[in-house]
Amino acid sequence: MAAINIRWAAPDDWAQVKELSKKLHSEAAWYNSHPFDEDHAHKEYLRRINGGDRFSFVVELEGQIVGILVGFFSTLHTCPLKIATEEIVYVLPEYRSMKIGFLLIREMENWAEFNGADVAKVGNSTGITSSRTAERYKAMGYQPYSDVFLKELPNER
Repeated sequence: MAAINIRWAAPDDWAQVKELSKKLHSEAAWYNSHPFDEDHAHKEYLRRINGGDRFSFVVELEGQIVGILVGFFSTLHTCPLKIATEEIVYVLPEYRSMKIGFLLIREMENWAEFNGADVAKVGNSTGITSSRTAERYKAMGYQPYSDVFLKELPNER
């Protein structure tokens, strides 16, 4: 079996991350009700990998990027509790049996701890394999605490 390499996402990864993003977009029911915008996706990718309170990891297998995790640090508005939040984690379907998502979450936890975070927060913003993802998060020690709801607004762009 080839070695799995988890590393920081880089600007030069965009060509592969773009293809990964297109697959995520087509697989996520709510996402794909809107057209994929490559220019917007590229700008957001660059914004999310350029440090500050944001972090992004990719997983390579034999030189191919097969997964990504994007997250950010924040604090509660009522106290200085530092929170590392997973914004997106996505693994190509054909690699999901390799526990790559688990490895990405562990990498985020390690990075969060190294950076003094008090809490790690994960979820499923894509809606892909939601119940299976929730069970895996519980097995990793995460506890459910809230629900997320979406409402499309009549924005006239």
